[in-house]
Order: sequence, then C-alpha cells, then structure tokens
Amino acid sequence: MKPLDLVEPRIALVSGAPGVSIGTDGEITISQPGSYYLSRNLTITTASWGILINASGVTVDLMGHSIIYNGTGLPDSGILIQGSNVTVQNGHVLSTTTFASPTFTLGGFNRGIFSQSTFTNVTARQMSVRGTRSVGIQLGGNSSLVASCSVAVSGGTGIRTGYGSVIGCAVQTTGSLGILSVSVSDCTVEAAQGSGISAETVTNCQARTTTTTGFGIFGKTVTGCFGTSSGLYGIQADHSVSDSTGICTNTNAFTYGIYCPGTISNSRGESSGGHGIFGGSITSGVGISTGGNGLNSSGILGTAVSSSTGTSSAGHGISSNRTVHSSFGQTTATASGCHGIDAGSAGLVVASNGISSGGHGIFASSVTSSRGESSGINAVSSCGIFASNRVDLSHGDATSSAGGDGINCFYLVHGSTGRAGGGSRHGIICWLATQSLGYRAVSEPLKYGISANQAVGCKAIFGELITDKFDMP
Repeated sequence: MKPLDLVEPRIALVSGAPGVSIGTDGEITISQPGSYYLSRNLTITTASWGILINASGVTVDLMGHSIIYNGTGLPDSGILIQGSNVTVQNGHVLSTTTFASPTFTLGGFNRGIFSQSTFTNVTARQMSVRGTRSVGIQLGGNSSLVASCSVAVSGGTGIRTGYGSVIGCAVQTTGSLGILSVSVSDCTVEAAQGSGISAETVTNCQARTTTTTGFGIFGKTVTGCFGTSSGLYGIQADHSVSDSTGICTNTNAFTYGIYCPGTISNSRGESSGGHGIFGGSITSGVGISTGGNGLNSSGILGTAVSSSTGTSSAGHGISSNRTVHSSFGQTTATASGCHGIDAGSAGLVVASNGISSGGHGIFASSVTSSRGESSGINAVSSCGIFASNRVDLSHGDATSSAGGDGINCFYLVHGSTGRAGGGSRHGIICWLATQSLGYRAVSEPLKYGISANQAVGCKAIFGELITDKFDMP
C-alpha cells in the first residue's frame, strides 16, 4: 500500500513550505492550490486571521488541532477563505466571546470560518467553532457545504451558507439565527436568540429558540422535525409540514405550534397562546392549545381537516371553513361560542366527533355519520349538533340541565338521534325529520323529543310538537 503522501502529496503549514507564508504573529497564508495540513495548535494574539486561504483548489486538514485567539483585539476570522473549490476539515477554532444569560460579551474572531459569496464550492467538514463575535461558520457562495460541524456561543448566527447545504451539524447558544441555509438536514440547534433554523428545505432536525421573536424552524418544506419556540411559531412552513412536531410556549394569541398555509400531515402542534395547528389541508394531525385567548386559541384551525384530533381550553377543538372528516375535536371552554368542531355555516362534517363544554359539540352546514355533545348551559348555543342544512345518520346530545337541543337543524334531520338532558330543550328541532329518534331525559312543559314542521317514520320520547307527521304513532 502506498503512503498517504504518495497517494495525495500533502504540504505542512510551516515556514518555507511551497505556497505557505508565516506572519509575525504566526498567522498562515496559503497562496497556491494543494493539500495542506496543520501539525500543531496555532495561537493568534494580534493578527486579523489564523489561516488565510488565498487560492482556489485548496484542502486544509487541521489534523485535530486548534486555531486559538488569545488577544484583546477584534480580528476578522479564524480561517478566511478567498478562493473556490476549497475544503477545511478536522479541527477547531476557539475565540473569546462568552455568554452569561441573557448577555453576550463579545471578543475575538468576528467569524470562525468565512468565505464571501463570490467563492463557490467551499466546504467545512468536521470543524468546531466556539466564541465568535458575529458568525460561527459562513460560506457565502453557491454549492457551499457545512457537514458534521459544531458551533457554540456565537454573538450572531451559528452557521450560514449561500446557495448550499448544512448536514449533520450542531449549534448552541447564538445571538441571532442558529442555522441559515437553503437545505438543512440532520441538525440540532439549541438556545438560539433568533429563529433556530431557516431554510427552504429542513429535514430531520431539532431546533429551539429562546427569544420572543423567533421561530423554532422556518422553511418551505419541513419533514421529520421538532421545533420549539418561546416567541412566534414552533414550525412555520410555506408549502408543507410532515412527520413533525412544533411547540410554542408563548401565551400571545398569535403564536402557533405549527403554521403552514399548504399541507400538514402526520404532525403535532402545541401552543400555550394561539392555535396548536394553523394550516391549509391537515391530515393525521394533533393540535393542542392551552391558551386563554378565546377563538384565537383553537386546537386546529385549517381549511380541510381529516383524521385529526384538536383540543382547546379556550377556543374551538377543530375549526375549518370547508370540511372536517374522521376527526375528533374537543373544547373545555365554557363560552357559548366555543365548539368542539366548528366547520362554519357552509362547512361539512363527516364521520367525526365533537365535544364542547360551552358551545355546540358540532357546528356546520351539513353533518353526516358524526356525534356531537355539549354540556354547555346556553339554551340556544349549547347543542349537541347545530346545522344550517342537514344532519344524516348522526347523534347529538345536549347533556346539561340548562342546555340547548340534541340536534338543531334548519332543514333536514335523517336517520339520526337527538337527546336533550333534563332542563335542556328539544331532542331534535328541525323543519323535516325522517327516520329519526328524538328524546328527552325527562318530560318538561314546552320541551319536546321532536319539534318539527314535518316528520316521517320518526319516534319522539317525552313529547312532540309536529305540524304534519307520517308513518308515526
């Protein structure tokens, strides 16, 4: 087997080596293409950089050694790259910025590793950077890559690339963004004071921000991620969120666990202030809101919701202006305007279950094969099911002693059951009831099992008020 220096001849970063010059403070300048290695730690006290790469086609292996700043000035970068097709790897940059919550004390290198946007195909691999004033690692050009690196205690951004990627990196304690790139995967960010991760595509990442103005994860497409924020949203995405969890601990009304106007699937959102999940099409989601901001604190708010669960302590369990299918929504709020499932006056609810402690169990235009339950105490606004068009093959229950109707529908109730507890109003109230059962727990004056203009093939228990009835006792 050939020795490494015959396979890939490498040049030691020492005085007199080809393409290498050493400054008065020990700083190193590389001026020729080639493969170089650092054979010892490098300590800088007055120079503007540790290593300056002033050529393209350069690889530098630090061999596990460190570039250390130990002065009182404000130097530029631990490694300053002014060339394309450059790789730096396998080492450390140590500077003097420190953090004692909530304050950064800035000192040392401005940036740990830095290349401008004009230099392309620059890679930092297996590098660690600590204590920079502004940015840990910044590779500005196209096709840049930061892989298997770590950054800790940066007064600004942790890792930043131009049109490039960040893979398998860890960032901790930054004064601004944790990671900013086009593509970020398999990374972790802890204690960022801006957003944790911001990228077009974010995959298999975890990020936590500690500021009141940042996002845990911000992207266009987010997959397999966990984002936590004490500011705005746990996760925000423009296009899609899948297989992810977003948590926001801020109690403000407009802070969400997950926000995405596109599609959300197989994901969980939790908020201490606003909606658990706020999105477009939501499938197999779990949204939880423990906020106290009324209808701004729903478990799930979406255009179309399916196979999902939403719970709230102040707003709707699930709120949609189009469809809710195969889902469960529950609110423990006692306000009459808070519903287990709210699909609006034009929405459709199918094969779902809604429970409310204040308003309607289900509120929609049409309800099919569903169950709604209300324990609220408002005679008009605490119905098991309240529908403006029709209710089919469903069950509505008003369970309290002073609630509304089991089912209240402006037009048709078919094949359904409506129940009203003692003290509540009617089992079913509608214009036309067919093949349905309406009953009350007890008999009370002016409260009926069924109250309808017409009824066909129905049964009413404990009273009826029906103008025209057919095929009934």
